Amino acid sequence: MKQKRWLVIAVLALATVLPACGGTTAATATPTRATASSAGSTVTVAITPTPTARVSPTAAAHSLTASATAPVSTASDELQVTGLVQHTGPLTVAAAQQISQESVEVTFQSSKGTEQHRYTGVRLWDVLQRFGLQLDANRKNDQLRKYVVVTGRDGYEVVVGLGEIDPNFGARPILLAWEEDGAPLAGERGPFRLVVPGDVRGGRYVTGVVKIEVRDIDSPPRR
Repeated sequence: MKQKRWLVIAVLALATVLPACGGTTAATATPTRATASSAGSTVTVAITPTPTARVSPTAAAHSLTASATAPVSTASDELQVTGLVQHTGPLTVAAAQQISQESVEVTFQSSKGTEQHRYTGVRLWDVLQRFGLQLDANRKNDQLRKYVVVTGRDGYEVVVGLGEIDPNFGARPILLAWEEDGAPLAGERGPFRLVVPGDVRGGRYVTGVVKIEVRDIDSPPRR
């Protein structure tokens, strides 16, 4: 009996050691059996390896990639109207759509070659009327002394003279567009693009407009 007891203890010890020596064990490992015998007696003990969780390298890589490439929105959904207007503030696409809407088809030259697009937006002149121009009634045609600086998200700036867009003078349908070829301007290209029908080259087609500032020839230097 004493010898049999020692055999049982030895087998149990073997059951403990075997999983440790076997390396990584899959979660579905099949139970094994250890058998020892002495003096005609047989002792059999079932050995069930403890499952070891295994993470697929592909799943781990996918998790890391998804985390690293998660989109981060940095684009603002509005532009700021500043300068010589009666009240300054933001302009969103929703607000611009309440002012007026029209579409134009344009062709212009760019670094990509000849581009043709259809844009939908609001006239720059109508936006300025909504915010109210500061005009000096004592100056003849004071609006002709004023201009708009249009700034893009990347800091690119262009100028539009008020005489170009005033219905009583140039009457050009220069737009702040929110749609190009039927698709909303989004991300770094949105929410607005300046569209200047009639310009041969697209240098004034500012994308990602974030600010329009009204100035005149007496305005102090910009810093």
